[in-house]
Amino acid sequence: MNLIRLVIFDVTGTLLKPCPPVQFQYAEAAIKYLGLPGDKLHFAEKAIETSFADTFRAQRLKYPCYGALHNVSSKTWWFHVFAKCIEDCFTHVHKPVRKLGLSNENMHTAFEDVYMNFKWSLVYEDAYAVLMSIKNIPAGDSSFVRLAAVSNSDQRTSEVLSQSNIRNFFDVVVTSEDAKCEKPNIRIFEYALDKLSLGDIDRNQVLHVGDTYEKDYVSARNAGFQAVLLSSEQQLSAAQEGHNLKNLSQLLAFIKASNS
Repeated sequence: MNLIRLVIFDVTGTLLKPCPPVQFQYAEAAIKYLGLPGDKLHFAEKAIETSFADTFRAQRLKYPCYGALHNVSSKTWWFHVFAKCIEDCFTHVHKPVRKLGLSNENMHTAFEDVYMNFKWSLVYEDAYAVLMSIKNIPAGDSSFVRLAAVSNSDQRTSEVLSQSNIRNFFDVVVTSEDAKCEKPNIRIFEYALDKLSLGDIDRNQVLHVGDTYEKDYVSARNAGFQAVLLSSEQQLSAAQEGHNLKNLSQLLAFIKASNS
């Protein structure tokens, strides 16, 4: 096993998750600000869940990196996702939406609430303790393991990590909006290494931790890094045996074994 000097974490799905789910938070805003009947919450969630998957995918294809490549702010990018989901939702529950155009004041008010107050929770309750332990693992030459976060996400990521009390563990937080590229493009990792002044680090001494096979595991391996997948579910069996972990405690043991 190779010495690990730097651990790069994915964020969404690996460390943090929307809680409650996106569809609930959007539907709740529609009830609060846009007149969606409260008894339609369940139907609205189902409609928004379907719409969000399609709308998010289309928006990412049209404006990659949350608009960073097209001079579109990430906030505007998310507004269009939110508005389309809400309009699809109202259509699904058979409520007229002609007055809910994208310029509608209430739509903007609802979006502002969701955007500024979107709720997240830790995927693993022991994240704080484990990240602290990782930071205290020796990495040779009287140094210790360093941490970074690299996420296909927008400018709010650093603040969300702060609100979850784990931002201080990371020397840098890099988003696809910052780097103007996103995983599986390995340039986002190069961007992070440059921010850390570690452009010349032995790539075998970098470990990337994520929860998706192509965007995290494969892209990190293509960058020359070690990689593990972190998931509480049985998935991604194509990952190398021993590199598909179920929780942060297993990750901590993996790093300790590499650096012992």
